[in-house]
Amino acid sequence: MESCPAIEFASFGLCSFVMGIYNAGIVTSLPQVVTSVALSYGALGQYTASVIEILQKNVFAAASFFTFAILFLAFGIMMIPGAGFLGPAVEANELEMCMGLIEIAYSIAAFILFLGTFRQPILVRMILALSTLSFLFSAIGAFTGVVVVTKIGGWFSFTLALVAWYALAAMIYNETNTFIRLPFF
Repeated sequence: MESCPAIEFASFGLCSFVMGIYNAGIVTSLPQVVTSVALSYGALGQYTASVIEILQKNVFAAASFFTFAILFLAFGIMMIPGAGFLGPAVEANELEMCMGLIEIAYSIAAFILFLGTFRQPILVRMILALSTLSFLFSAIGAFTGVVVVTKIGGWFSFTLALVAWYALAAMIYNETNTFIRLPFF
């Protein structure tokens, strides 16, 4: 079995895109879309990639993929109305603080992972740097209630999606599939 980071880049790109569009304020009336994508492609896709990386003994990739799989799983569970979290958090006016805590924790995790990328391709560094910035700005926005800061976090997330999708395309575009070639730098 070979390493399969393309799955990670695909799922991370899609989840980051949907969350970025939501946090940037472009589409805010459909939060269930973010929840369903987080639970399905985010959690399951990245968990699958992490298991493959564990079998390959690639500790860095396994740790990063698993870390973000659990983020999207936790986020998805929190946002399901029947899970028992969302209603009480909204009623207590604490939803933003809860989201801020998760996002600040994941900004720290993303930064720790980013520090481990200095010998890896630039695209991997960019993905983890943008993850750090996206979570950090979203957390600050949630803690302070300053909507423009949350929107900045959303735009970092949107940019992250574009970089992750580029990395995906650079990995899967080969002579068997297409005439298009993209460098993975």
